[in-house]
Amino acid sequence: MRLSLIISALVACCAATRLGQRRGVRRDNLPFEGKSRSFSTVEKRDAAVYRPLNVIRSRETAGIHARDTTDLSSLNPSGRAHLVFGRLGEGEGELQLADMTLYADNNLPIVMMEAFEGLTSDVDCNGDDGEMSLTFTSAEALNHAIDSWSYINEDADREFIMITNHDGCGPEGQRQGYKITDVDNDEDNNVVWLAASRVPWSEFAGSFDMEFGKLAVSPSVRRSLQSRGVFDWIDDVVDGIKGIGDGDVSDSVTIPVSLGEEGVEKLIFEDFTTLPPRLTLFCSNCFAEGKFETTGTLKVENFLPETLLLEVSPQDFRSAIELKAQIAGTSSVLDFLTWEIPIVELAIPGAGIVIPGIFTLGAKAAFKIKGSAGVVGTATFSFGGKTTLPNGSKVTIDVINPDNSGTTGFDRVDFEPVLDFDGASITANIAAGPQQTLTFGIDILGSTGFEAGLTFGTPTFNLNVTTGYDENGFCSPEDPITSGIKTVSAANVDLILQVIGEIADRETSLFAKKLVNIPIATFLDECLSIDGITPPQPNDDQIPTALKGPAIQAPPLSGTVVSVPRSETVKSAKFKSVRRGSLNE
Repeated sequence: MRLSLIISALVACCAATRLGQRRGVRRDNLPFEGKSRSFSTVEKRDAAVYRPLNVIRSRETAGIHARDTTDLSSLNPSGRAHLVFGRLGEGEGELQLADMTLYADNNLPIVMMEAFEGLTSDVDCNGDDGEMSLTFTSAEALNHAIDSWSYINEDADREFIMITNHDGCGPEGQRQGYKITDVDNDEDNNVVWLAASRVPWSEFAGSFDMEFGKLAVSPSVRRSLQSRGVFDWIDDVVDGIKGIGDGDVSDSVTIPVSLGEEGVEKLIFEDFTTLPPRLTLFCSNCFAEGKFETTGTLKVENFLPETLLLEVSPQDFRSAIELKAQIAGTSSVLDFLTWEIPIVELAIPGAGIVIPGIFTLGAKAAFKIKGSAGVVGTATFSFGGKTTLPNGSKVTIDVINPDNSGTTGFDRVDFEPVLDFDGASITANIAAGPQQTLTFGIDILGSTGFEAGLTFGTPTFNLNVTTGYDENGFCSPEDPITSGIKTVSAANVDLILQVIGEIADRETSLFAKKLVNIPIATFLDECLSIDGITPPQPNDDQIPTALKGPAIQAPPLSGTVVSVPRSETVKSAKFKSVRRGSLNE
């Protein structure tokens, strides 16, 4: 089966500093210039570096096989080259692969040195002094190399690219391209000398496609790979793959996310302008964890992206925001308080892909809590909820044509609210929500880069509380308890996409769109009968109209909370209330 993350860079090579002739660039739908974004510093440092593997993959069978390096035809300059890169995955017995097919410019064919390494006994790049020597194992191999390469001596404009994967040729553990401009030989010693100069990928990798995925390997192969150096590691991969044949190749790159701490209470906000503070907030259970399976497609022309799609699917993703509020709003004048508290922001170690000089897909994550509150009275209570995103839901990010971005499957979000009063005598309006952001950084050939960020509000929670007293029964005439709490609460999940590029050396937001805004639970006209509550008595004229009575609607943090009929409440939602009785028991 085909791996589904395809990087298709169908590019015409350029003139002047680049090889070949550059065509005109269509910019009518290109949101940013082809300049590398500085974002990638963090992601490159922490993302997973893929190493060259001297293997081939059959796209018809998805099988992985060691390359036959003794075939004389592998010495022939070709219009395409097959390159595989890999690393150990996070899962047991997992090898992550990137499979690349590079298409040559018509005037600059490609020879892969690793494809004929079985025909050579020695390779010397001579310290990059402009000469490369190859010692062949037989006169037959030497003569075939001379016949295949000496055509460039007949015309000064003729040359080819030699891609090396050999100790001493280029950076350690990386492939390196050399432009070959002249060929000489010593037939007595089976040696060929090549006039060679290093060429960056951005000068000749004008057209390529790339696929990403994972391959199952045996535990013994994995243990061997973990204990070896770079080049031994590469050899062991090849040896280990020889027996795999049609391996189990999956179709996505996994981005793990773990933010915050489950079950740990932390002070996150305190109104220090008054004593005692009008509002103190503790995060008693704020976290997000899971993983995102990521695939995508990229098409580049003239070293600028023409099409760029990412598909992101949450797997086993759950988050919680459970806040404990201590309220001491003794003043009759009610002011709204706002907060935006960062919990954590970090690059995700080992996530994504780095193929030096060619492609980087990095990821970082952030978790913050944002909210507002208006309170009068005193109380201690907890509120919030737990959210699980449905497996199989999907976000499609179209960077070049953002209006085509969208989602599927998020209408099945599972939400369990929490509302627990320990004691209250308040009128309160509180809106709060966690915002988890997953940001992808992409760099192509060191010349084009951008960030695409997904901010999940899971959930935004609005809570409106009024305590009161009614001698005829607070919640109903049949209820003997004369005091209690009336609440109106709602929650919604939203998802915002933002794309950032670099224009005129400045980071610029190119696009922002709310992809999801789903009311996931409402609890209308809830009434909790509680003995011993004395409602606050501020001057009625000093309480904003929006805070009178139980039907308060707090300004939502990210999008409008849409009230739905009670019968449409999510079935899995469970309301947690205190038992009847005195708070002092």
